Amino acid sequence: MRKIFFFCLSYLAVYISTLHRNLAIPVTCKIRIFEDMSKTIRYARMLQDAGAQLLTVHGRTREQKGPLTGLADWKYVSVLRQQLSVPIFSNGNIMSVHDVERCIAETGVNGVMTAEGNLHNPALFEGVNPTSWSMAHEYLDLVEQYPAPISYIRGHLFKIFHHLLHLKSNTALREQLASCHSVPEFRSVTSQLEEKYLPYHEGKKLWTGDETEEDKADKDESGTDQNLHLPPWLCQPYMRAPPEVHRQKLAEARRLAEDPTREKRQFFDAHGNEISRKRMKKMRRVQRRPKNKNRVLRNAARNAAGSNGDDGKTIADDGGEEEEEEDENVDEGADTVILMEVPPSLDKNARRRRFEELCNNESPKCTNPMGLKCDHRLCRMCCRKKCYQENRDCLGHKIRIKSRREKAIALTMAEKQQQKEEEQKSAEQQQKLLVEGSRNLSPTDAVTMETDVAQERVESNAAEEACVEVDKHR
Repeated sequence: MRKIFFFCLSYLAVYISTLHRNLAIPVTCKIRIFEDMSKTIRYARMLQDAGAQLLTVHGRTREQKGPLTGLADWKYVSVLRQQLSVPIFSNGNIMSVHDVERCIAETGVNGVMTAEGNLHNPALFEGVNPTSWSMAHEYLDLVEQYPAPISYIRGHLFKIFHHLLHLKSNTALREQLASCHSVPEFRSVTSQLEEKYLPYHEGKKLWTGDETEEDKADKDESGTDQNLHLPPWLCQPYMRAPPEVHRQKLAEARRLAEDPTREKRQFFDAHGNEISRKRMKKMRRVQRRPKNKNRVLRNAARNAAGSNGDDGKTIADDGGEEEEEEDENVDEGADTVILMEVPPSLDKNARRRRFEELCNNESPKCTNPMGLKCDHRLCRMCCRKKCYQENRDCLGHKIRIKSRREKAIALTMAEKQQQKEEEQKSAEQQQKLLVEGSRNLSPTDAVTMETDVAQERVESNAAEEACVEVDKHR
């Protein structure tokens, strides 16, 4: 293991040194610490000697991630600040602007970097706690100006609305945000939250805190001893539970799994049939889904057609067919589910696409969903055709037709140049041999040999011109 560590250090040193020598901009590095202080110092000093001109130190080890995150150790950051000569930035434990000031005072670093704290409160460095919807609207304005993948937008909004969406009363809005596929849909959810909580923020309604009771799973995740004094609609830090809580949960789960006297929990539907835990969880997820107009229309169509739905098959909201799709009429205590069948001819919205952004190809009109990272805002098939016809690349779809063609042309030119040099060298050697041989020949034989050589040159030049013409036609 020690040999592997030093091999990795030498490899990183070569990598950073190469960048430092060949780039006009400074090379910066961000690292995590080792449990061994001396190992951390050697690691950081190696990066400095290799050419790193700024070092950001995250005071956590590689294993401190997810539920085992814990607190960052600023002591390592302070020691590195004293040992190294390059500027040092600190990362970790930054939940507010007061943490920024405290970190600089305790460690003496040149700057502070934050990630998770800034995701939950984008105004962290200003020292304010704005309303979550104002930050969301500002972010969506930037998205309209600088388009981003839908998954990135959804992830940022879940961070901004973290405390609001963990309230039981906002379960439907949380499900709605998870199913959004366009910027207008994200704005709709943001506006609904603003309309709901703006009266409380302005003091027109009294916030009693009755809604602040979160789901049990959310409490376990964020810790039961972290009492935030800010209302949930304001941007505020996310407090992780200590790693000991996660270890206790794992130990308890192992104990229950190994207990021979523990009976396995059973689940039943409304008809008394035993169902799996996975099936029960799916039924409860369906219960939490927001009301959908298409589902209401399908119920009306079913009643008008007199369909009994005996075969237990229905058409899902997103247009695909599902076996035994559940309705919202699911009682968590009774575990009931209503199944139905709707004739596709009566359901006009059964095949409605869930993708709002379609391929921009108009000739012919393409109905495939647009690639979220496509440089040309096309689906993969249309993007490939466009790149092939117009000699382009697309980093989003990883289509590199232009790059490969340029590489092929460069290789062909290099091969031709090499072949030309070899032919020229061969001709020079042949000419040298002719000169040496002509000294031993009669004048008549020498003239005949020179004539043959000239004829070969003419034929060779004609062949080269023919090859050039063929390349032009290609």
